[in-house]
Amino acid sequence: MSDVFSFGLILLKLCSLDKIKGLNRGLEANQEIQNRISKIEKDFKEPTLGDILREFLVIEPAKRKKFSQIEKMACYQDFFREKVVFEPKKLENNADKPLLMKKNEEVEKMIAQAEKLRKNCQFSTSLDVYNECLKLKTDEGAGKLPEDLQSSDVLYGLGHVCIELGNYKKGLELHERSLTIRVKIQGIETKATADSYNSIGVAYHGQGDFKKGLEYFEKALVIYEKLYGASSKEAALGYNNLGGSYSLVGNHDKALEYKLKALNIKITTVGENSEDTAWSYDNVGVEYSELGEKEKALEYKNKV
Repeated sequence: MSDVFSFGLILLKLCSLDKIKGLNRGLEANQEIQNRISKIEKDFKEPTLGDILREFLVIEPAKRKKFSQIEKMACYQDFFREKVVFEPKKLENNADKPLLMKKNEEVEKMIAQAEKLRKNCQFSTSLDVYNECLKLKTDEGAGKLPEDLQSSDVLYGLGHVCIELGNYKKGLELHERSLTIRVKIQGIETKATADSYNSIGVAYHGQGDFKKGLEYFEKALVIYEKLYGASSKEAALGYNNLGGSYSLVGNHDKALEYKLKALNIKITTVGENSEDTAWSYDNVGVEYSELGEKEKALEYKNKV
């Protein structure tokens, strides 16, 4: 992602295009922009983002060194995700006329419908809706699927449904296509990319390639930890998946280590009595059993 693209994307959300030209001519004093920055802080409870944006408004473009910090923030990714996309070269050549691409609202509603069906285990119907989304997006691209984040979401959802239906090979193919688009647009260190790595790991597991699955779960965990911290629910997902992978390849010591990490986070975040925590207790008990520690295994099983 180029500097022009990154900074232009921020400013397009903060103010009108004519104000972008005045970046280093007192733009920081504009009350409208300050109000919008304050709204970001309020909506996302992320004062750091507001501080960085304010700094951007008063320093020379050549000295902007915090692009990577903004792009790694979860609130940045949520706020700017697929709201507006434009070509950097277009902006450089004609700042008043960037190429804007908005989400297809019909497809967006259908994605939500397909996800609801999937979560209710209506996989065949969900598959039909996702396939219709894919057709609409392909028609939108005049016979070729556009490389935008909405297309990646359709491919991602389709991949999930295929995995749920046991078609791991097709699920893997769809998740890899979704990942390619996400990395191209957003870069590596985003939640969407980590989610794709995680799903690819699941697809490899389904095909019996546990080592390959482990490789992708590790990639996902690195990003989750970097974005959200080692004690986050996202990291817990990564620890749990890695624990499962290590168990399947026979490394039960390592499996126990990661499953205990996942359990401790769940106890802190959702409490002792949640279904998710109970599931983690059971997972830990399984590993103690595999290691021959029957009393420990029983202790954790009894907490389920």
